[in-house]
Amino acid sequence: MIQLLLGSFEPPKNPLITIIEPVVIEQIVTELTLEEKIAQNVFNCDESVYFIRADDATCKLKPVHVPISRENPPQTIKNSSRATSGWYPYGQCTYFVSTQRSVGQWNNARDWTWQAKRDGWSTGSTPVVGAIGQKGNHVVYVTSVNSDGTFSLSEMNYQGVGVVTYRTVSRVGWSFIY
Repeated sequence: MIQLLLGSFEPPKNPLITIIEPVVIEQIVTELTLEEKIAQNVFNCDESVYFIRADDATCKLKPVHVPISRENPPQTIKNSSRATSGWYPYGQCTYFVSTQRSVGQWNNARDWTWQAKRDGWSTGSTPVVGAIGQKGNHVVYVTSVNSDGTFSLSEMNYQGVGVVTYRTVSRVGWSFIY
């Protein structure tokens, strides 16, 4: 009968008895793949503030969205009353329209729609009272819109330099600056 006593243990001196030393099993740590690191969020990123980088799974601050301001676009005088004095030559359609409402410095009539759009003005294909109509190398001022797809306009230089005329036309082919 073998009796164990509490306290220190003295191995027996018998050569026929072999004492087996306790074996310590080390846990083998395997390196996680990048996908596993991202899926397990190993760096404990607060995903409301950070994002997890795809190349090393570390936490990086999320970028802050700052909308582009369109209040004062360059090269426009949209908020002023008129183009500078003498910008449009007297008697031309561009001169007349610039006396009816605020316009930018948009050069030739054929360029007005795309230059207005570039400068932040709304454009479209629907006539509206007070809009500028542009077709070919001519601009007009819209005075009324009719239910039959036509609109009335006032213009200069349609029948001669410096001559103001009024007419009603189909909206087909016209672009408008609002």
